[in-house]
Amino acid sequence: MTQKRVEKNLDGCLSVILNLFGIQPKQAAVPLPYKVRESLLTPAELRFHTALTQAVEGRAAIYPKVGLQDVFSITDREGYRAARNRISTRHVDFLICELGTLKPLFGVELDDSSHNRTETQRHDLFKNQVFETGHLALVRVTARQHYNVDELKNALQEFFPKEAGTQTPPLCPNCKIPMVRRTARQGEHKGQEFWACPNFPTCKELVNIQLN
Repeated sequence: MTQKRVEKNLDGCLSVILNLFGIQPKQAAVPLPYKVRESLLTPAELRFHTALTQAVEGRAAIYPKVGLQDVFSITDREGYRAARNRISTRHVDFLICELGTLKPLFGVELDDSSHNRTETQRHDLFKNQVFETGHLALVRVTARQHYNVDELKNALQEFFPKEAGTQTPPLCPNCKIPMVRRTARQGEHKGQEFWACPNFPTCKELVNIQLN
């Protein structure tokens, strides 16, 4: 019997013995074909994200490339699998959410020249229908080299909820971010509205709402 065959037989016997004691022999690690991206966004998307951040002015949270299955629930129980498969690989370029609750307010799609293709337009039409069915606005913006922040701000204004008194949220004195409107649920101030820091309970700054 050759030396290699002896070593192979010994390895086989050792594996059997280890298995009897519930010990799995260590397997050689197989390298996986992944590496971290330089950015979540392409250069064109990053340019737009900068302008979008300025236009939103801290009134909402901006999340890039959110899967549609994370935005919309499926109401058809019988056709659940088919409906889920249709949106499982699709995303919205940017999802604008309410501060504090992260409730989706509207989506934003950045349309470059690839959206002139027939196949892409077909996908765009389906995505439009999903948002329309879900009663969530989808704003489409043509990709550019440079963006006018004021124009973008005006285009998005109508999709933000109209708050009572149209008051601008104050900045948290500690965190320097826009506060969110809350309503006291108990205590002597029950039913009264106030501004609270989105980082509550880490930050407990509160500001009373001044009624006009």
